[in-house]
Amino acid sequence: MFTIPSRYSKSLPAASTLVLKNLHMKQSNTILSLTMDLLAHNAFNHLRDDDISALHHFILKLTEPLTPVQQKLLLTFWSHACSTDLPASLLHRCNSILLQTGRQPMETLLMEMEIY
Repeated sequence: MFTIPSRYSKSLPAASTLVLKNLHMKQSNTILSLTMDLLAHNAFNHLRDDDISALHHFILKLTEPLTPVQQKLLLTFWSHACSTDLPASLLHRCNSILLQTGRQPMETLLMEMEIY
């Protein structure tokens, strides 16, 4: 069993809090930037114009770091994204975030190819 000497134990809560805050900030930055990448790759073009407009307006009002509520709202939009024309790397990064947050990954539509 690993024990920490008492002279270090006082500084641990602050250090662990700092690590968690940095992780939260990185994830919120990632969610926001990936949402903008999804918009740039037309993943939401199938939605109604007012829904896309609401997403654009919401993004313009955001400030970093995102709150958990703001992150959840953006991730809710992700669940409505069309992933058919997304680059594989973008889809992978989005699905990684979705799985980390306990959500279902974006579906990938596989096309059957006939080989002659």
